[in-house]
Amino acid sequence: MNKAIESNPNVQLVFTSAKGTKIYALVDVMTISAFRGLAAEKARRFAQMNVSETELKELIGAYKKAVSAEQDFVKANSIIQEIEYRLDFICEENSLLDLAYIYFFLEGEDVEIPSNAFNQKKAEHAKLEFDLRSFFLRSALALTNKFSNSPEKDLLNYLEEIKTISERIYRYIQPSN
Repeated sequence: MNKAIESNPNVQLVFTSAKGTKIYALVDVMTISAFRGLAAEKARRFAQMNVSETELKELIGAYKKAVSAEQDFVKANSIIQEIEYRLDFICEENSLLDLAYIYFFLEGEDVEIPSNAFNQKKAEHAKLEFDLRSFFLRSALALTNKFSNSPEKDLLNYLEEIKTISERIYRYIQPSN
């Protein structure tokens, strides 16, 4: 275990997947570091837009390419419509996962500063470990204010139901998770 996690009394083991992946979190989330707090607010904003930061940036890049290099205005318009359509989703999986990755740690991870490398490791584990993915999604739903009146089970079912619709953006960009 990372010395920082091991010696930090404000960090505890909160989940162990069936495959043995250990996930840690702050005992008191209000003591989150400034770096992680800012990253969390940014991730929360993208979760509210129902698109991950990576996917939105790639969609914007695809839009610019369609307009300038390809002069394909139908494709460009379709990309904008896809972004607009996502704004009406109740929630979306990838942006929720990105939010959870800020609040939860793997062994060896710095609890003060978020790391893209560790977030990618969490994404790889979550892709292969259904119970871990479910843990991250349930946790992210609990972290967001907009779902406080909706039963968790209903939201998880909703995520499963819109999965195919959510993946329509991959006609324009590569999947991020």
